[in-house]
Amino acid sequence: MKLKMMMMCLAAAGAALAMGPTDNGFSGPNGKVVEVTNPIAVCRPAETISVKWADVDAKPGDRCVRVWDVVLQKTIPWQDDQEGNLIFSTPLAAEEVRQFIVTTDPRVEQADLRTVCWAGYLPYRMDDYAWENDKFAMRAYGPVIMEPAPAGQTLISSGIDVLCKRVSYPIFTTWMNPDHIKRFKSYHKNHGEGMDNYKVGTSRGTGGIAQFDGGVWSRSINWAEQKTIMTGPVRAVFELTYKPWGKFGKETRRVTIDRGQCMAKFCAVFEGPAPDTLVGPGIDIAAARNHNGDIKVDMENAIISNFEPKDGAFGNIMTAIMLCPKAGKAVVASDDCDCLYLLAKPCAKKNAIGYWAGSSWTGAGQFTKSCQWHAYVKDFAAALRAPVTVVVK
Repeated sequence: MKLKMMMMCLAAAGAALAMGPTDNGFSGPNGKVVEVTNPIAVCRPAETISVKWADVDAKPGDRCVRVWDVVLQKTIPWQDDQEGNLIFSTPLAAEEVRQFIVTTDPRVEQADLRTVCWAGYLPYRMDDYAWENDKFAMRAYGPVIMEPAPAGQTLISSGIDVLCKRVSYPIFTTWMNPDHIKRFKSYHKNHGEGMDNYKVGTSRGTGGIAQFDGGVWSRSINWAEQKTIMTGPVRAVFELTYKPWGKFGKETRRVTIDRGQCMAKFCAVFEGPAPDTLVGPGIDIAAARNHNGDIKVDMENAIISNFEPKDGAFGNIMTAIMLCPKAGKAVVASDDCDCLYLLAKPCAKKNAIGYWAGSSWTGAGQFTKSCQWHAYVKDFAAALRAPVTVVVK
């Protein structure tokens, strides 16, 4: 399976190289060369590259900047990450070395910089907070849905919901809009863009967290505050705040979702230490909610991935969680909600736990078999442990 993915990446790169100069003889702009090296024999379908603005002789957010992909012989989307870096996304074949040119050459057309990675508050869908990129979508429930009907649904759940999508553009603001719901009746059926057919309830869904201490499980209620930090063509970042729960104080959870990736990064920071408490993300495997699929637990790499049973004509949903490489030694546990957890002690320095959670869907076409999904998740974890090297020339 890995060999097949590597060959696909190499074939795509070779086809692009064969394109050569553009029809008008233009072979590439002048500017700073960014050389990116994949150090391992693992294909990276989408890697986010970060360079300092100062290193490429440009000002943060300068709209005259273009990022030229030497392999593709064209410009690609980029974004200012608001932390002094220019970021862009690229695929990398196994052990590939790839070059990009950061330029302000006026002969070069700007890439499409429309928003692909989106995060935002949806007050007209009660008060969901949602996020998505070109591959998958998720949401978390806020305080209004905890209220009785008609304002809410009396739903107390800090689980993470998954929505299936098959288009590269943002769909949440459209799907949840009352006019769209009135027209299509329900976003729980696929009208061409995808649908919401994942069941969460009070479980952890895909990436909701819990604390475990001496046989006692603790979970937060719905988020209390939300803050959108950025959206754009390459990355979206936001924060959700939860009132004190378990043995910790208030929790602030920062989430980052990047272009082309089927996993989003979560970092939960807690107020007040609880040194004897384990904490971490859960993944629903309940048969009652159709989550009892082909489940792989990889403790060496702190991964749990799940290729769920087929849901009639709707296809299969895929989910996964993994701890960040620096999260420390993980243990696996299960609770009475039929969820599996990856638990670890919070980082002592920041009192935080870092992890990834993500999803895909057979209807999107990227993965159609369980072996493909499990291989992707394992390779994603391997890539986290072997970062690319970036050199500016």
